[in-house]
Amino acid sequence: MSASSMISAHVRSLSIFGYSEQMPHVSDFKALRVLDLESSGKLQNSYLNNVVDLCQLRYLRIAASTITHLPEQIGELQFLETLDLRRTWIRKLPASIVKLRRLNYFLANGAQLPDGVGKMKLQELSGVSVYDECSVSSLLELGSLTNLRNLRLNWNISESRNDRTHCTDALISSLGKLASCRLKFLSINRGPFSADIPFDSWSSSPHLLSELYIPRFCFQRIPDWLASVTNLCRLGIRVKQVTQQVLQMLGDLPALLDLELWSAADDHPMEMLLVCSNRFRCLKIFRLYGSMAGLVFEAGAMQRIKEISIVVRAHEVQSACADHPDLGIHHLSSLMNLNVWINCEGARAEEVKVLEAAITDATNLLPNHPTPHFYRENEENMVKDEAHMHGRMKAMMFNEDTKKGGDISID
Repeated sequence: MSASSMISAHVRSLSIFGYSEQMPHVSDFKALRVLDLESSGKLQNSYLNNVVDLCQLRYLRIAASTITHLPEQIGELQFLETLDLRRTWIRKLPASIVKLRRLNYFLANGAQLPDGVGKMKLQELSGVSVYDECSVSSLLELGSLTNLRNLRLNWNISESRNDRTHCTDALISSLGKLASCRLKFLSINRGPFSADIPFDSWSSSPHLLSELYIPRFCFQRIPDWLASVTNLCRLGIRVKQVTQQVLQMLGDLPALLDLELWSAADDHPMEMLLVCSNRFRCLKIFRLYGSMAGLVFEAGAMQRIKEISIVVRAHEVQSACADHPDLGIHHLSSLMNLNVWINCEGARAEEVKVLEAAITDATNLLPNHPTPHFYRENEENMVKDEAHMHGRMKAMMFNEDTKKGGDISID
């Protein structure tokens, strides 16, 4: 045996970056526990064929956009604990993958949820997708993953699928079972033409849940069980309408650090909402989007807030606050970053300027002196005031007169 062969036979961890025709054959490293393959160019599917011979492998990470398939015998890696495919283009998984009974962490980039997933002992299942090709039984099997702590799904069951109701019911059933076990992190992303998931019917209280991020699915109202999730640190949801009651309820969650809240309604009366004192005591990041007039922060609210992103309607704020818009931003003593989307529809240019100036003045009073970032929306639907119209008419008549070579005077 050569010296190089002796060295290869004892290597426990191997990382390969880039690609070269002189790349070592992984089959030479029989004792490997950790294999990390990263390539930006030419790594081919065939290079992975010998990976299945590494019977001691515990950790496998593949980061190469040219990789689209795993070897059919991937299930032979009986000691594999982590499989990271997040930087590949693998969409269809080998059937044998469910034989990886010691696999704890499976991280994908859109790979389809496999049939038989309930046979696994996963603690984390991230980045897998539920396409129309997925069976209802695979969705029911998710509920058997009683060790699962982290679930991040891409939902792509289309509205046109005949049994889509069975699919959504199966998913809700499985989520209810997982929620009563060890689930701590749940994130579901929805494709653009995908069926809705009736989270309103999810009656189980996910008592251990630390993160719930499902902003592409709409709650008709805030479910009662949400108020009892005392460990919740990150929340991203969409409700039919953000009301004062919604803010009161969410503001009482004792551990909430990061809130992304969307209002889906655009046909309800616009009203200013109040963030009351002693609400959102731990919150550090707050994002509120959708149709609403604006927010007013009371003294003592959001005492630990660092970053805020909100939408306000300039005309409604001006109407509610008379001549001087006061959103109470000067009460947010911990604030470091402020993003404000100003809906200009129905407002005069002066109202928008006054609102921006008032917010800027308020931030100047804060200890961290954050610079607000303004983003104007619907400027084309602003109300043209008389001075603007007079100036525009004067310019039009001047241009017309210039063409004729005459003089004109407008007072």
